[in-house]
Parts: sequence; structure tokens; C-alpha cells
Amino acid sequence: MIFCSLQKTSFKRISLFTPYRVFLTLAGAFLLVSLLGCGGGGMAPTGYGSARFTILWPNRSQYDGRLIPPGTESILVWIGDSSGEIIAQQIVSPPVAGQNSTTITFNNLPNYETLEAYAIAYSDPNGQGSELSCGNVGFKTQPGVTDNVTITLSQSNCGNTGTGGNHLI
Repeated sequence: MIFCSLQKTSFKRISLFTPYRVFLTLAGAFLLVSLLGCGGGGMAPTGYGSARFTILWPNRSQYDGRLIPPGTESILVWIGDSSGEIIAQQIVSPPVAGQNSTTITFNNLPNYETLEAYAIAYSDPNGQGSELSCGNVGFKTQPGVTDNVTITLSQSNCGNTGTGGNHLI
């Protein structure tokens, strides 16, 4: 014969809202939110920057030593990113009679990224014809700021402008 002994077991009631459990729940939630954040990218700057170029054209009747040669009918200016991709471009024509400068602005440029500006003076309108002079310069933009960028043109190495000769998008 088998005797079974049943003993009365007492269970202690455990509260779900003890201060320790509340603390652990809040700490876990805080840690989860901290890790997920807003994409984990830190505090990246928002907005875009701009770059302004002012082209000072020589007197069209005589060459005055500037690096925009006489006979220049257009200047192609473009902005490239660090991978070499063209992100913006504009073609500039000589100013109307009586003026000697043209200003162009590139808006919505990426912030804090090193960009490269290129310019080529062409013998024909619309950024075509013979390359007469060229130049490039690196720069960075800041959110909400329009930076004045200077490119010095040279009459050498115009075939090495970073885009393999394909200057138009």
C-alpha cells in the first residue's frame, strides 16, 4: 500500500507593481528609446547650404590679363560631390553691354560635405565649343548660409576636369 501525504503549501502573493519592478521597467524603456533614437545617426545638421559665384568678365574689345580669354561666349559651372557625381550645374553667358559681372547661386547643396566646383570657359554659347580656360576649387556648405566661392581659371589642363570630358548632365 502506498501512502501519499498531502501537505498544505502556502503561496506568497507577488505584486506586479513593486518599486523594484517599476524601476526595471522604466530603465528598460529608457534604454530601448535611447538605442533606437531617431535612426541612430546622432545629431545630423538639417537644411541645405548655398554657393554663390560672381564672374568678372573682361572687356570684350581687349584682353586685360584676366583668365577669361576674349572670345568666351559661355562658362559652364557645375558642382560635384565627393563621389564625383554632378549634383548641380549652370551655364553663364556674358553680361549685357555696360555690365562686367554675372552672379549665379546654387541652392540646396548638401551640408558639411566636401564639394568641388568646376568652371570651363567655352568659345560657343550654351557650354559648347572649344575649352578656352578652366578651373576648380573644393568647398563646404553650412545650413542656411550662402558661401561666396572663388574659382581661378587657367588656360592649361582643361581636359582634366573630373568628369572625363562629359560636362553636361
